[in-house]
Amino acid sequence: MKSLSDYDFTAFVGDIPEGMALENFGPITYAQALEKFGTAIRVTSNKEVTLQCGTRAYRTDIKWMANDFWPITTFVVSAYKDGMVVCVSAHPWHSPYSAVPIVQSLKFQ
Repeated sequence: MKSLSDYDFTAFVGDIPEGMALENFGPITYAQALEKFGTAIRVTSNKEVTLQCGTRAYRTDIKWMANDFWPITTFVVSAYKDGMVVCVSAHPWHSPYSAVPIVQSLKFQ
């Protein structure tokens, strides 16, 4: 994986939390995980998207403060595949919406 220099970029594959609907993964599980890294976490958008491969996914946008002073907008795309949750996220420091094509480039074969 490679991204622009002003991004933190992550990919994650793990077990689907028991009983967790796909539409709740980003705004609940992922947003709560951000509490380890910052404060003032606020989900600003959570919408269904279709990946290029046709897989149903959700894009969640989250605004938060890193180190209590650095505003970050995180973009997360989450999908369920073969009993696993797969998510790609970007945490750009500048020009946040340029990260959207990166997280929405998730594609399954």
